[in-house]
Amino acid sequence: MDAQTGGGAPAQAALRARSLRRSVFQIGAALSLSILVAVILIRFGDTISRLGDWGYLGIFVIQVMNSATILLPAPGHAYTFAIAASFSPLLVGLIGGFGSGLGELTGYALGVGGRDILAGGRLYGRMLALAKRRGGGITLFLFAALPLPFDIAGIWAGTTRYPIWRFLLYVIMGKIVKVTGIAFVGFYSVPWLIRLLA
Repeated sequence: MDAQTGGGAPAQAALRARSLRRSVFQIGAALSLSILVAVILIRFGDTISRLGDWGYLGIFVIQVMNSATILLPAPGHAYTFAIAASFSPLLVGLIGGFGSGLGELTGYALGVGGRDILAGGRLYGRMLALAKRRGGGITLFLFAALPLPFDIAGIWAGTTRYPIWRFLLYVIMGKIVKVTGIAFVGFYSVPWLIRLLA
């Protein structure tokens, strides 16, 4: 009995070490992608602003990139605000919101990667209890729709292994609300600002 337990402990330790290495790699990959996207958005801002010439596809790409950054400011909503004056605000909201929701998968991936690191801790236990008690859907929707730090909610969802299809459903719905609001404000205010400054 003791021999079996002793033989199993090194195997479990090796499995845990492998799991932690995988988690560190996932976290590093998600953060690296986030930093790369932020640098691209800032460094190549002029080029990215020309994505408006691509029409709705450009809006989709801008919103994916904007949401792919984790805890870093990105100017994607400003581009969408400016571009929206030339397009249907409803379509900008639908297409941009869909792209923005997909971009939030980087935060979710960071949470999945951090799960093994956080497992067993008090914070992790609280996160799981919150997920079970509240369900999370309304919280994800509100974080996506309102000007709140969504990355926290995305990391929470990944850490607690919130079902990815439900994550995307609530987040895309919330992002559509947010991007549609930005698009309508841009659609009506940008022409007025241009006339005012002319």
